[in-house]
Amino acid sequence: MAIDEIDLGTRLARRAITCVTATGIHADDLATAVNPNRCFLSIATNVVRVSFDTTSPTASVGHVLATGNYMIKGEDTIRDMKFIDTAAGASAITYTLGRNNE
Repeated sequence: MAIDEIDLGTRLARRAITCVTATGIHADDLATAVNPNRCFLSIATNVVRVSFDTTSPTASVGHVLATGNYMIKGEDTIRDMKFIDTAAGASAITYTLGRNNE
């Protein structure tokens, strides 16, 4: 998935995570980044599964995201999403949270 334009608005937090178990946006980042409504997500290694509600995905349940870059929008979606690895080993994910007031 190619992203030609990245508009995060005000950048609020950035973190690299691994997701052997169901992992979401780090609680410290959500506490510091007030109401992020944009999340630029880079999945560097291994396919992951993701849920966009408060349930936890498993290695066989959830939406599949291949390696690549994604823009996730919406405060609730960003707060509630969780990832899990689908292969042996941990998937490497980097995210940057932002606030766009448009």
